[in-house]
Amino acid sequence: MQFKRFIKYKAYPYVKIYLKNKAYNKTPLVILGVGVSIIPGFDWFPYLAHFLFPEIENTGTYINIISILVSLALILFSLYWINRQMTQREKGLGFQSKVILKQFSIDSSEKNKTSLNPKDVSYVILDQRPKLSESKLTWIKNNLVKQKEAIGDYLYVVERWDQPKSQYEGLAHIPFVFLLGYQVSDKRNFIFSEWDEHKLKWNELPENGDYAKLQLVRDLNSDKYEATDVNILISLTAEIKKSQLKGSTTEHNDIYHLKLVKCKRHAIKCSTQLSEYKEQFRSLLDELYELYPKLTRVNVFISAQTSLVFNIGSSLTRNDKVVFIYNFESKNPINYPWSLKVHKETEVSKLSSYIEHQGGV
Repeated sequence: MQFKRFIKYKAYPYVKIYLKNKAYNKTPLVILGVGVSIIPGFDWFPYLAHFLFPEIENTGTYINIISILVSLALILFSLYWINRQMTQREKGLGFQSKVILKQFSIDSSEKNKTSLNPKDVSYVILDQRPKLSESKLTWIKNNLVKQKEAIGDYLYVVERWDQPKSQYEGLAHIPFVFLLGYQVSDKRNFIFSEWDEHKLKWNELPENGDYAKLQLVRDLNSDKYEATDVNILISLTAEIKKSQLKGSTTEHNDIYHLKLVKCKRHAIKCSTQLSEYKEQFRSLLDELYELYPKLTRVNVFISAQTSLVFNIGSSLTRNDKVVFIYNFESKNPINYPWSLKVHKETEVSKLSSYIEHQGGV
């Protein structure tokens, strides 16, 4: 796995960008070519050795050993020179590189243009689209494994001398986005983009802008805050109705609803808004821990853009209660038929324990 990551995210980008700029300095490439050319199997080096040392008998074995050592030395030296050369050149350009974590299970974000310079922008792709041959439960399990591998790829890419910025772009099911936000939250800070379906491109969110405030509405069924489960609803793109919880094991829980007075698409306008909404959720969660002394589980339902879903997930810590994040399906008799248990690191042997499902999943 590590070798595959090295080839995909380090060796290949280095070779591609160096060849693109080979005129910058050809000397390391010449040395690399010489090193490769004297690998045993090429004919010219044995002839040269015989010519230089005709008095040595049975030189075949010695020649092979010498050629291997010389070849490795030249190849390693040229690669070191190339790496040093590229690093110094990047430092002189005065910009910070970027790693974009692309996640999609609903629509492919690959229609977006990508940078021609793989050292300027690196992409970690998390494709979680369902296959025709797999059941929904198998698809969920496979995606948990894919997500684990993609996080490993992302962490491998960002561990570089220049500490590249991290950016998230996602068009995926709410539980996977929420879980991803939690699983990478203690690794790096992210900047966020939103998808423009008209221009078919990602637009980075500005720092500031005008936005509506979230309202908190309570709908309580229990007495004296003795419940062990509560629901948190977050409505931005469309309002989550209490009736949509019907048939779910959560339908009779106390509800704490963070919502806009007027829900709409593209409600997220800036990164400051993301920070404020994230803090509201975190404050509400802490308040519930104080109100409900017997609380063991929190159920989260979100109708919002992925940038907020990712941020809400990232607000959780290992000290929180058990949290389940639910997926909405309008055509299912039970509108929220499956959910994921929020966990830090996926263990392949425990996939079933992370999933709760009902309603024919």
